[in-house]
Amino acid sequence: MPLIDIKNIVSFSPNYGVLIKREAINHNAEEVLESIRLAWSYMDDEYLVDACCGGNGELAKYSKLTFDEFLEIRERLRIQSETKTAKKLHTKTRRTEFNTSRSQIVLALIENGVPYTCSHSGCGQTIDLTVDHIVPLSRGGSDELSNLQFLCRSHNSSKGDKHYA
Repeated sequence: MPLIDIKNIVSFSPNYGVLIKREAINHNAEEVLESIRLAWSYMDDEYLVDACCGGNGELAKYSKLTFDEFLEIRERLRIQSETKTAKKLHTKTRRTEFNTSRSQIVLALIENGVPYTCSHSGCGQTIDLTVDHIVPLSRGGSDELSNLQFLCRSHNSSKGDKHYA
């Protein structure tokens, strides 16, 4: 559980609140008050609360951090979260686009000599097949025919977003 230090004036965490340090006496009242307000403004920070109250997240592995270190880690975590959200959104968009042209893709695969049978070794099912991305969309795979194969629903579900032909 991290304890965040601001200018060696105060430390804070959701578990302990704001703790005024002895060294605060060496600072003017305005600076001490500003540090206390700053600490309280971050008391409900989702990453800090998760670390202190649930023992989860990257911040949980620290016991003490300067305020600047806290802000750097917090920004990195925010960017990681936004990146993950963007990836989900754009993967969903690509899947939707792919699904609208699925019949054309099935015909293109068949016309290019891909047999309409499950590509999983030894399966051979030919009814109710899905079009599978060998390198999944979520891992940067394309909609090119060379990256597509037929799989039965069972094998497509068990494959998930793994990469194998």
